[in-house]
Amino acid sequence: MSGAGPYTLPSVGAGASGITPQERATQVDRLFGRDIWFDVRAGDSADYEITPGGDWKVAAGKVALRQAIIRRIITDPGEWQTLPGYGVGARMFVKSPNTRAVRDELAERIRGQLLQDPRIERVDEVFVEVTADSVRIAVVVTPKGRSLRTDSVRASVEVS
Repeated sequence: MSGAGPYTLPSVGAGASGITPQERATQVDRLFGRDIWFDVRAGDSADYEITPGGDWKVAAGKVALRQAIIRRIITDPGEWQTLPGYGVGARMFVKSPNTRAVRDELAERIRGQLLQDPRIERVDEVFVEVTADSVRIAVVVTPKGRSLRTDSVRASVEVS
């Protein structure tokens, strides 16, 4: 077979993509990046953590992407001077009437903002619930990366 290049068969124990779980984890971390970890469980009052060694705690892989999604949702447009178009501004919808038009407007803002993230292939689901004193949001996205497309990333946040 002249002119035929070398072929690599999937390694034993590798998944359908032909890579080991360790290689896959490395690809996920490389694709999704690393960021300073912040605790968003308290909604719009996110807080950073310091490790026992005195360094910032770091988020990597899907956790970094999930964190970026939440940060984009809770950030108001114009809040970051260097990125004036960044942010959904979910807080602006708190105490809005719980109408389909309001929920649809917020969902479209979320879709538009998330599709600006180069790590996201598509936004699969956006759930918005407006209550008397908060807005609950849940999203499901498909990340970019051929071997990762089957792994959706879910994120949710409540702002008040």
